[in-house]
Amino acid sequence: MEFEWDRNKNNSNKEKHGISFEEAKEVFKDFKRIEFEDTRKDYGEVRYIVIGFIHKGMVSIVYTIRGLAYRIITARPANRIERSKYNK
Repeated sequence: MEFEWDRNKNNSNKEKHGISFEEAKEVFKDFKRIEFEDTRKDYGEVRYIVIGFIHKGMVSIVYTIRGLAYRIITARPANRIERSKYNK
């Protein structure tokens, strides 16, 4: 898998949520992860949410696909509802 992200967004995400996108991409190694399309609003592109584990714990990642790359948009610790979805 190939990954990409905006460097400035990565830096602000790490400050705000304590998770770098380099760390976040490890969620795709979690064979029990769940993924679904993010339909909360029209983003002008198809976005996906993936919930799973990295070394820092359970996380929620939003990404889109650009060409052949997974472009990470945001990453943060999973909330209670997301943890519940993962554990079902």
